Amino acid sequence: MTHQIAIDFGTSNTVVAAWNEATRQTETLRLPPFSAAGGWAGESGAPSTIPTLLYIEDAAEPRVRVGAEVRDRGEDVPGDQRFFQGFKRAIAADVPGFSPRLDGLEVTARVAGELFLGEIMKRLPEAGHPLDEVIFTVPVQAFERYLDWLHGLARKLDVGRIRLLDESTAAALGYEALMPGVPVLVVDFGGGTLDVSLVRTPTARQAGVTLGAGSNGHGGARGSNGFERDRVAQVIAKAGQVIGGEDVDHWLLDDFLKRHGRTRGDVADDLHQLKTLAERVKIRLSTQPTAELAWFDPGSAKTLKTTYDRADLEDLLEAHDFFVRIQASLDQVLRQAEGKGVTRTDIAQVLLVGGTTLIPAVQRAVRQNFSRDRVKAHMPFEAVAHGALQLLRGVDVADFLYHGYGIRYWDVRAQRHQYEPIFAPGQPYPTPEPIEIVLRASRPAQPAIELVIGEMEAVAAGASEVVFDGARLVTTAVGAASLRVVALNDAEGAKTIAKLDPPGYPGVDRIRVSFRVDGDRRLRLTVVDLQTDARLLDDQPVVELR
Repeated sequence: MTHQIAIDFGTSNTVVAAWNEATRQTETLRLPPFSAAGGWAGESGAPSTIPTLLYIEDAAEPRVRVGAEVRDRGEDVPGDQRFFQGFKRAIAADVPGFSPRLDGLEVTARVAGELFLGEIMKRLPEAGHPLDEVIFTVPVQAFERYLDWLHGLARKLDVGRIRLLDESTAAALGYEALMPGVPVLVVDFGGGTLDVSLVRTPTARQAGVTLGAGSNGHGGARGSNGFERDRVAQVIAKAGQVIGGEDVDHWLLDDFLKRHGRTRGDVADDLHQLKTLAERVKIRLSTQPTAELAWFDPGSAKTLKTTYDRADLEDLLEAHDFFVRIQASLDQVLRQAEGKGVTRTDIAQVLLVGGTTLIPAVQRAVRQNFSRDRVKAHMPFEAVAHGALQLLRGVDVADFLYHGYGIRYWDVRAQRHQYEPIFAPGQPYPTPEPIEIVLRASRPAQPAIELVIGEMEAVAAGASEVVFDGARLVTTAVGAASLRVVALNDAEGAKTIAKLDPPGYPGVDRIRVSFRVDGDRRLRLTVVDLQTDARLLDDQPVVELR
């Protein structure tokens, strides 16, 4: 029997779910001592979620502790370089951050994420859940390097098979009692990211080819677990931003300090405690009209207190354009949908997912766009992981590229590098036909041809980006519209796609390059030497070029 696992790796909390063959239902796995015991009213998260926390006792061995175990042992101490949190956000946003050197090793966000997930995934077989098939859910705006990092982790841990699915798309499949064939809008708002997807719920398979993130090599009409693959969920539109509950915590913290004439520098030793107190205020305001933030200031030997009500929090969120950013993502998805013939009134349900959607002002901001009876919020934490398992129960996902791909060239007029698109955002994947280009040498006796490939994202004015301020991630608004390009293979040796033997010369077509995007939305290259007919690369993922 094949065992299927879904992992929703979150900024604040991580959920692991499995298909229970006996009950024929999905279930959230509780993994002591990693899983939390509290709920939303107490700590951030719900029972059986795993707090996304890591403590590295020894980086060289390695010996680590993860999740609730870190909190229970009192190891979530600010300033301790062995304690890590928020690393998923840094990986997904593809930004460099603070990387301490521990036991002779540099611990980047990716290393921290690998140690965290690795510890959980090593525990799963011990708990009776072999890693035959694992589905990772990923943020809508996740870049190629994040996806490749997950693939690399799976290879290291000897996972039998890995699949990837957008978090908000998975959530649409995870909510219960959805009517078939109707558009549902998912607002997935967690600790670090806001993802919005409009998904048509599964219907009977129509004639033709099924496209999908879940179609990675399953072949015929029956999956490896025996379910008939006869239902298709279609992704109509999607948008994402790197903003979430972590930002709200920091805004509350800074507001509290400002009210009492303090700065972060004044309270450096107690910053983590203050952020935890700010988070609790945010959580309590989700169920209570007021909440008090009280902190004993060792410098003045006084207890500083501020009582916040929901209006105070809402004013703070408005001051940081929080609701403007939510509306921008909603508008982006609705515009995409209208271009495909789906209007606002066609949306049957709006599903809220993630801890940040429990803030009443967030729910009100969403309901202003839709009637109250269409907005559902009863599965905020587990819908994503549970929905991901639907890929293993006969559901395919017809999806499209959120980012485009392009090749770099030198613009003589502008005297700078530019990118020529080869696959535009909105392109369905896997691509039915490859895109081909022919390249020549640019100088006599050229020994190799290089090609830099970029993943491209149009960043609209008013969107958000993430940068590091010291050791913390900060979300800032983008002013003018811009194009963000992440070079996928711009490293020494990686951008060489063809070594020429004999050498190449200008004016002579030398190599044919074919590009395609596979079911896991990874760009793959095939390179043929036109002079020798040799196949230099054969359908290789671009991030693995060496």
